Amino acid sequence: MKWVLGIDDANRSEIIGSQWLAGVLMPKDKLNELPKLKGLNDSKLMTRKKRFEIYDWIKANARFYTVPITPERISLGLNLNLLEADAVSEIVKWATYTANLSEIYIDNWERNEVNFWKRMAHLGFCLNPFDFKWIIEHDADKKYPIVMLASVVAKCESDLEKDRMKNKYGDFGSGNVTDPKTKEFILNNPHAPIIKRSYKTYQRWLTEAKK
Repeated sequence: MKWVLGIDDANRSEIIGSQWLAGVLMPKDKLNELPKLKGLNDSKLMTRKKRFEIYDWIKANARFYTVPITPERISLGLNLNLLEADAVSEIVKWATYTANLSEIYIDNWERNEVNFWKRMAHLGFCLNPFDFKWIIEHDADKKYPIVMLASVVAKCESDLEKDRMKNKYGDFGSGNVTDPKTKEFILNNPHAPIIKRSYKTYQRWLTEAKK
């Protein structure tokens, strides 16, 4: 049986919480069921309720693997594209050990596909690109249902993590840099480990607050 893998991320731009990478595996002959999933889309365009309904379906009908890139790790100032490539590499290796993989669909965070392969090669990624069919595109989560599923898993894991963080640290809003509640939380709790302190917005806010 041939299997297909979709990979996407969530919470990259937010200043609070991990960036989550997710891979979803399904048998190729089951992909025709995905258009029947009512409301399936890029997770950012779905309500939380609908995302978790789809997540329950994924748990029952597919295999998945997640990799969080934690705020502590991001705050070390490491290249975010490199961290994401490392996570993708981990997911692809999991998939190759798990199933007879034939196709891989990735929502590309790099400028183009050439840059994607350069980044993967820099990590020593040794899988032959010709072993599988690779689709590496911007906005793949708006075009390919298997990537939409990965988007849902990543976003739901991010949502659950933020719920846990709010229970521990208090309400910080959405975690988005445009959210006034998020900014207020960060200025009042600048050393909280849930913050991505290497982000320029964080550094600018703290500098402005000292003036």
